[in-house]
Order: sequence, then C-alpha cells, then structure tokens
Amino acid sequence: MNRFQTFSLAMEGKVNIELLAAYKDKIETLSDETLFRFCYLELKNPIIGLILGVVPAFILSGLTFDRFYKGDMGLGFAKMAMWAFIFIGLLIVGFFDSSSMLVVWIFNIVALFIWNILDFFLVWQGIKNDNLAKIIQFLEQDNENFISNKQ
Repeated sequence: MNRFQTFSLAMEGKVNIELLAAYKDKIETLSDETLFRFCYLELKNPIIGLILGVVPAFILSGLTFDRFYKGDMGLGFAKMAMWAFIFIGLLIVGFFDSSSMLVVWIFNIVALFIWNILDFFLVWQGIKNDNLAKIIQFLEQDNENFISNKQ
C-alpha cells in the first residue's frame, strides 16, 4: 500500500478524498518525519458536527451547537439569539394571548427549523472543507520547508 492510499484511509470521512487526489504527488513524496508531524494536525470530525446539530435540535427544540464546533462563532451566536428570541416571544404571546403575534413567531420557528435542516448539511461539508484546507496548508508549508532546507 502506497503513502497516498494510507493517507486516504486515515482521512476517510474527514475530507473529500476526490479533492485530496490532486495532491497525490506531494503526499507520495512526504518524509516519515512529515507524516509523523501530520498525525498531530488537529482535524475536526464531521460526524461530531452532525451529532451536535441533530441531537440538541430535538432535545432543546431547535437550539444547536454545530456552528460552534465548526468554528463559525458568529453564525452560532446568531442561531442562539434567534432561538432565544423565539422562545421569549412565545412566552410573551402566551402571556398576552395575542393571536396576531403568534403568526410572526410561527414564521420564526419555521425559519429556524429550515436553518437547522440546511446547517446539518452545510456544517458537515464545511468541516470537510476546513479539514482539506488545513491539509493543503500543511502540505504547502512542508514543501516550502523542503525548498528552504535544500538551498
């Protein structure tokens, strides 16, 4: 088994292997030391991102933590703020019995539901793309180090 196949097996599920194939030549020429350093590269698992999206969405009625795991803090806080806005609003609507405001809150609940469904897929792919970017950066840094050591 060559280095690329071994590398691909190790990255199975964490990156799109088809996109990694463009770097096959670089991976084949990696030294053992570089492969050892690669083992310490912090890559995120898309399955954990999916779990942090799906499980809390059902338990906490739409509140998810997948964006925080991916590193998109802004979108994570926006989703959390929307969730808080919806549930505080529903408490107010229930307290004042305002049927006209209920339509607004139902619209917001549907919007949050759609956002969560889309995020299940977007976060999954986003984590894979982020991992690929880290691997490419690692490979390019190693190539620069190799060239500077040769000179």
